[in-house]
Amino acid sequence: MNQWLDHVDPVQRQLLVEAEYLLEREKKAQKSQQIVDYGFLVYPAAKAYEGFLKHFFYRNGLIDAHMYQSDHFRIGKAVNPDLPEKYREDGWVYDDISRLFGDDLPPRLWSTWRKCRNHVFHFKPDKLRLYTLVEAQIKVELIFSTIELAIEREQLFTQHRSHNHQAAANFAAS
Repeated sequence: MNQWLDHVDPVQRQLLVEAEYLLEREKKAQKSQQIVDYGFLVYPAAKAYEGFLKHFFYRNGLIDAHMYQSDHFRIGKAVNPDLPEKYREDGWVYDDISRLFGDDLPPRLWSTWRKCRNHVFHFKPDKLRLYTLVEAQIKVELIFSTIELAIEREQLFTQHRSHNHQAAANFAAS
């Protein structure tokens, strides 16, 4: 599997491995007329993605321990670029992610959240979405690649921060 999985919590890792397993199992199985929506294949990866984001925000100081444990903290609110100003007080991390990890990461986190979680799990009669096996695979792969990108950015940030800390210590010692 992928090296970036070593940087994901064990439960999230298991869910991601499960998503890949289910996807491969369905690809090998003969197509069933009984399955009209393969969105169920996205569920374990989407659940892991939610847990990953929450932990990513917490370990990078974007949310506190209370928000991390809270049943009221919402990922969709935290990364929504269009959230009205009046709701951005607690837990809106979009600009902070941009500042720390680059301008391209927040829209990627948001887009992946919308496409792979909200669109798959919400039922809207006027916008009914049923996903083919290929579409489900694309969503799972998008979750994987987004987590991988966030981990890469976090590692760069950590290296940069460590380098700056070391440079400041060297300067102070001289």
